[in-house]
Amino acid sequence: MGWTRVGAGGSVREFAARGMVAEIAVHAPSDVGDERNHHAHIMLTTREIGADGFTVKNRDWNGVELLEGWRESWAQEIDGAMEHYGVGGGGSIIEH
Repeated sequence: MGWTRVGAGGSVREFAARGMVAEIAVHAPSDVGDERNHHAHIMLTTREIGADGFTVKNRDWNGVELLEGWRESWAQEIDGAMEHYGVGGGGSIIEH
């Protein structure tokens, strides 16, 4: 499951660098279901942080171009980590 942590951690650093608050939860597969279901949830705020706490929503963070860029970056990062850990047989696995 190391590849999940690598990919998710990189994304969280990118979000935090923009000023977002990010929380990550990494999950292993449950005892029932698909054993390949390693995954992560990343929760983000769309509000900026100021001296007194949360302030206005930053609607730029919802821009389609930005979101598509994050999806592409995520796919490349996970694919690279999966290759490093020998998961998935190489090549591009994550679609975006």
